[in-house]
Amino acid sequence: MSHYQNIQRTLEAMFKKQTPKSGMLRLNQGMQFDRPGGPYLVLVVMVILVASISLIFNGNFIVGLAILPLLVPISAYIMDIQGIEVDFKNGKIRKYRSFLGIRTGNWHDLGAFDSVRVYQHKLKTRRGLVGSMTGKKYDTDAFYYVRLVSLGLNKSISLLELDDYNRAKYQAEKVARHSRLIFIEKPARLKTIVVTKTGFESDNA
Repeated sequence: MSHYQNIQRTLEAMFKKQTPKSGMLRLNQGMQFDRPGGPYLVLVVMVILVASISLIFNGNFIVGLAILPLLVPISAYIMDIQGIEVDFKNGKIRKYRSFLGIRTGNWHDLGAFDSVRVYQHKLKTRRGLVGSMTGKKYDTDAFYYVRLVSLGLNKSISLLELDDYNRAKYQAEKVARHSRLIFIEKPARLKTIVVTKTGFESDNA
């Protein structure tokens, strides 16, 4: 089997989805809530919703209903629907973001992805007053991504997200074996994200 066919059968088995005759396999990974400023926009949505309800109850039906459509694009931006598209006919792959049904993302040569690797990502959340008094200022959560990796490790596309390293390693080895790709033993580490009251910060520690 060719390189493309090996990847195709592996992705179809993983996601239990068949590639249509067009050759375009689309794998929707759902809402990620990963947009910049997301928490603040949630407050904006709540303000608009409360204002709309208040206007309607006070008899300003037209104005109250007129501002409701503003919730559609803002909510779509916050939800941040992401996924993967693989064009097996033209040998291309991309990570996409969908906004109001319009998918965007850069296409890459599928043939350049020759490896599978686990990436580690840590999220540190600042504790409240009680946590600070006990000496532990942060709660740390670790996430692991199984990614297809291109030559030179300059591009990667996430296939799976798991919360256990052993499970992620098992899945990465499985993908590599079935796709006839190289499994990179040493996991890569992404920058730690620190969640504070003011937002998100990167931390190399």
